[in-house]
Amino acid sequence: MHQASFTTPASNSGAYGGNVYSSIQFEAKSTDFGGHFRSLWANIDKFGRLYAINDELHPQDIPAPLKEYMMLDPNTAVAVRYLNHAVTKPMCVAKVINFYLSKKMLKYTEIIKNFSPNTDGEILIAKREMTMAAIEIPNSARHRLLKKIAEQIAIARQKPNFAEFCSINRENHVAELLEMLNPLVTSMEDNNSLHESLKDIVTEAQRIGIELFSYPYDVRFHFPELNETYDPTVMVNLDPSLNANLVRGRVGMSVTPYIRLGFVNCEPMRMRTVCSAKVFTGVPGEKTIPENSSGSSS
Repeated sequence: MHQASFTTPASNSGAYGGNVYSSIQFEAKSTDFGGHFRSLWANIDKFGRLYAINDELHPQDIPAPLKEYMMLDPNTAVAVRYLNHAVTKPMCVAKVINFYLSKKMLKYTEIIKNFSPNTDGEILIAKREMTMAAIEIPNSARHRLLKKIAEQIAIARQKPNFAEFCSINRENHVAELLEMLNPLVTSMEDNNSLHESLKDIVTEAQRIGIELFSYPYDVRFHFPELNETYDPTVMVNLDPSLNANLVRGRVGMSVTPYIRLGFVNCEPMRMRTVCSAKVFTGVPGEKTIPENSSGSSS
């Protein structure tokens, strides 16, 4: 149970070229990965709804790492509303899981971290070459480095101990998440369904991450920050009061990131938003009056 299945690494080789097929494959893969992420976020949303604690939560009782992951409003009164409103409390649980996975798993530097010193070293060298240059490196050089990372992951996947490594890695992530979520969810004692649901989520995230970084694609995750301007081109508003209609809508809470995939080995380079961010734009339970509404109407 909880075994992640992966496509054969060799099947990804077509993405390494700069031909028309590679561009077509990128478009197809962008659609595929968008579907994978939406499925993952939906399962995490369900987890939040099922297991969010019924007790009232207070910001002072939330450990600092959790506050960082949730990006809680520094205004205590507002934070209390988010933590305890029936709509947003499950979102707070989901946000912690989503942020953890994006930070600790869904990065090319993290997805197979500690598999071997050689693999870690090659990936970190590629990262340094991409991120430490004084000027933006050419797309051809960036593609070469992304290809190098994908090849390192492909090599690791063919090693006989890779499945065991993935299993241990999953268990470690589940244990860390369980400890982190403890103040936010129902009692974990003898709660087998909670454990199993979280294992399924981590397994799904690991499978997506390994497949994603087996391609030489430029992957960008971004969680909209508190008070960031609402952008309907990359965000979906979860606020039932429809604050997205406001001209100057601001993010009060982001639940999922928006994800961009790029294929830089073509001219012009291709960039696709494969998954929009889910955000909440208003204070829970507070109805917002649009700024352009008048005091009276005829």
